[in-house]
Amino acid sequence: MQKYFNIIKQNYLHVLLWCGIVILFFPALKTVYTTHWKFLGYDHAYFIIPISLFLIWRSREQLTGLYEKAGDKFSFIYFVCFAASIWLYTFGWKWGYMFICILSFIPATASLTGFIYGRTVLQRIWFSFFYMIFMIPPPAAVLDSVTLPMRYLSSDISYGFLKFMGYQVAQSGLRINISDYSLLVGSECSGFRSFITLTALGLVYIYLYAKNERLSYKAALLGVIPVLAITGNSLRICAIGLLGYHFGQDVADSFLHSFSGILVFLFMILGLFLVDTLLSRLLSRKKLVEKVKRTEIK
Repeated sequence: MQKYFNIIKQNYLHVLLWCGIVILFFPALKTVYTTHWKFLGYDHAYFIIPISLFLIWRSREQLTGLYEKAGDKFSFIYFVCFAASIWLYTFGWKWGYMFICILSFIPATASLTGFIYGRTVLQRIWFSFFYMIFMIPPPAAVLDSVTLPMRYLSSDISYGFLKFMGYQVAQSGLRINISDYSLLVGSECSGFRSFITLTALGLVYIYLYAKNERLSYKAALLGVIPVLAITGNSLRICAIGLLGYHFGQDVADSFLHSFSGILVFLFMILGLFLVDTLLSRLLSRKKLVEKVKRTEIK
C-alpha cells in the first residue's frame, strides 16, 4: 500500500487533474445517478462506473510497469480529443442534453489517460472505457424504434407459449387475451433493458474468463444473449398473464410482477453460464480429438 501512496505523492499533479475532472463532471453524474437513470429504468447503469474502476484496479500491477514517463508521440492527439470532449460536455450541459454530457465523459477520461500515462497504458485498459457506453441511455427516438419491434416479437412468442400450454388465447397486436383476461405488452415489457443489462454482464464475463478464447467462441456467447433476453422476457409476460388470469389483476400487479423479473433475469444469467459450459466442453473435446489424430499420424 505504501508503494501506491508514494506513486500518488510523486505524481500529485496527475491527482489534481483527475480531481478536476471529477469536479467538472460531478453535476452531470449526480443528475443521472439520482434521477435520470431511475426515470428511464436504466438500473444497470449504476454499476457501470464501479465495474470499470474495478477492472482498472485489477490491472494495477501491470499498469505500474507500463507507465511511460517519457512523452508520447500521440500526446497532441490526446490533448485535442480531451479539449473537444470538454467543449462537448459544456455544450450538452448548457442546453440540457444529458446524453451528450455523459457521452463526453468517456473520451474525456480516455484521452486524459493517454495524455498522462501513454498509449501502452491506454491500450491495456481500453475495455474499461469502452464498457462505459452501457451507462448511456439511447435517445428516446432511438429507444422507441428499437423497443417497438421487440415488443411485437415478445408478444408473438408469449402467445405461442400460452397456446402451447393449452390456454384459450388470442392475440391482437400487442394485446394478448387469455380467455376473458387481457394483457397489454407495454414498452417496459420489450426486453430491451434486459438485453442491455445481460449484454453488459456478458461482456464483463467474457473479458474476465474468456479473454483468451477464440473470436468465434466469444461471438457465440454474445450471439446467445439476445436469444436469452427475448426468451426470458417472453416467459415473464406469460407468467404475469397467468397470474392475472388465475388470481386477478391485483396479484399480477403486486410484488410478484417485480419478483418475476428477478427470476427471469436469473434464468438468463444461468443460461449464459450453461452455454459457456457447453461450449467449453465441446471445445475441449474438439482439442482432444485433434490431439489424438495428430498422435495417430505420428
